[in-house]
Amino acid sequence: MKRRIGADERREGILAAARGLLHSRGLDTIRSAELAEAAGVSEALIFKHFKNKDLLLMEAVKDMLFEQLEGRAASGEVGAGVDELVDAAFAFAEAQGRGGLAHFYRQYFSALATYPDFKEQALAWMAEYASSIRKAHGPGADAAAAQVEGALLLWSMGYPMELGAEAARLKRTLKELL
Repeated sequence: MKRRIGADERREGILAAARGLLHSRGLDTIRSAELAEAAGVSEALIFKHFKNKDLLLMEAVKDMLFEQLEGRAASGEVGAGVDELVDAAFAFAEAQGRGGLAHFYRQYFSALATYPDFKEQALAWMAEYASSIRKAHGPGADAAAAQVEGALLLWSMGYPMELGAEAARLKRTLKELL
């Protein structure tokens, strides 16, 4: 007899499929039909768990960031791994491309304005993210992460910067902060 999968387990399966697609492709190239196929569910079921594809992908990106930070905190690498943290953030940005990252930020800020429950969830994520960064990298690290985020936001909006040079600059600055 086939075991019935609960709503939480199904939702996590959809998120896992989204994370898998994000590792190999850009945000703006993933279609909801592909998400459904990867998760082994119908598109309708995806939208039962998530208001839209963009909110699903944003949550998947958030999960990927937290997994990385929690791994560092658990390994006791407090204050270490600045290069890896910056490299991971910039690799994600390069994989998305300027247009893909701009799309992500537009959707994120639009969701904050449009969906009150997403705004509440996003504020909780931000607090959890700052706490995870502090655990993984020590005091002052959330300010450092804000610098990385700010640089990527500017780049996505067309600010002229070479990502490799900006990553190197941020690594030096963050090591001083931490």
